[in-house]
Amino acid sequence: MKWFLFFILLISTLSCKDNKQKKQYVEYDSSLINLKEEDIYKPGKEIPVEKEVENSETEDTFPQSTVDDTGHYRDSGYFTGNVSRMVDYKKYTDTSMMGMFLSKNLDKKNILYLNKYSLSHTVFIDKKKKIRLDTLRNEDVTIISKYKFGDNKSQVILINGVVARTCKKKPNGDGDDILNLEESSFRRFLFKGKEFYYITAYIMDCVGNSACLPNIYFLFDVKNKKLSEFFTFRVNDAYFFGDVNGDDKLDYLEIVNDGGYGLYEDRLNHYKINLYSCNASGKFEQLKDPGNKEYFIEGNSGTDYYVGERMYIDKYYWPVKLK
Repeated sequence: MKWFLFFILLISTLSCKDNKQKKQYVEYDSSLINLKEEDIYKPGKEIPVEKEVENSETEDTFPQSTVDDTGHYRDSGYFTGNVSRMVDYKKYTDTSMMGMFLSKNLDKKNILYLNKYSLSHTVFIDKKKKIRLDTLRNEDVTIISKYKFGDNKSQVILINGVVARTCKKKPNGDGDDILNLEESSFRRFLFKGKEFYYITAYIMDCVGNSACLPNIYFLFDVKNKKLSEFFTFRVNDAYFFGDVNGDDKLDYLEIVNDGGYGLYEDRLNHYKINLYSCNASGKFEQLKDPGNKEYFIEGNSGTDYYVGERMYIDKYYWPVKLK
């Protein structure tokens, strides 16, 4: 009888230990939808906070040793990427013809930048559970990307705990692209007293093909907790937000093109610039005149590979005189 009781006690103890071990992990639905910041996957320890350092001439590469040539993850564990660096705002001046043109027609005198530092970036990968957790932050902002990889991919992006973007992608490629956020592009700023975040993203795990060329730009209205998303292709990174027509609304210039590669002498890169403006609810919507006609600028940039190195205007309809 004593041996029987001892055996029952031993089984109970082992079961408790196993349960305690399992409780180190916060489980969540594979769709990664409707999560809060406290639902972060934690394998028994916190995500490390990167030390803020002064700007350096040497750029870090990130993620380190996480993806092989076929786009599959090699390892599980933590991967330390870029630390939070002091932002050099002069470094990000676009000197292309299009960049110079836009800087003349996009007033930034009411833009007040608040972030002295960019974001740090760390990644946790669990190959077994097919989870990748990206944490980008500085002393004011935390942005988290929760990516469920495998056959049915899904991602949720949280900004200071607010679910800002969710997406799913099927094995056949249908659905929205899974995105990787570029920590060095982050800007926190005020426009006439209203706070916004800006950050650039690109397609996750693209491997040296045209899928690596699109950029996605995000503007987040902090008060209204609304995210707006803009897409462009083969355009130099730039900060196309400011004031176009002198009102109290933040404007954004979205540059789209026809995808011409500029590899042939007779194939021009055609572009179109669309004007967006932030509405009262915090979302950016395309600006139109009272007759519902859209404002635009159209033209070509010759046969250069990147749109905007050269710039020729064919036609336009704009709310103010172009400079």
